[in-house]
Amino acid sequence: VRDPLALHCAMSSAVVCGIQTGPIPSDDDDIDNDSGKSCTVSATASDWANLKTLNVDVVLASEVLYDKSEVASLAQCVSALLKKRGGTLLLTDPRRERAPGCREAFISEIKAEGANDVSISSIDANSNVVGMVGGNNNGEEIVIVRANFGFRR
Repeated sequence: VRDPLALHCAMSSAVVCGIQTGPIPSDDDDIDNDSGKSCTVSATASDWANLKTLNVDVVLASEVLYDKSEVASLAQCVSALLKKRGGTLLLTDPRRERAPGCREAFISEIKAEGANDVSISSIDANSNVVGMVGGNNNGEEIVIVRANFGFRR
């Protein structure tokens, strides 16, 4: 997230939904994914090139495919974040792309970075999904790109 207001809104949404939030874990933190403890949501405003040392299990991204020249660096960042421990990318994007060809280029790049089980699915604009653009039945159709790194379903 490059926009601090968007970061604030995302973390505030987590709090309102009752999800635990906390600092971003470092490589020195001992994280036991099998402990049964509730998850903690963390976020940071940073350049993609500076995120590669974080420990994460899931990368959530939305409307980040707007500049074809950024696609390779975004794919490298996602790969670096998820390959080490295994994890999942969930990326939402308008069906009608903001920058035509970015989604296809990104999918090609993440596959080259080692992503497996890459899929694209649609969210119908007339469904009652929170966060649809427009917020009503006139919302824009959204697609979700899902990719796994380091493990197979």
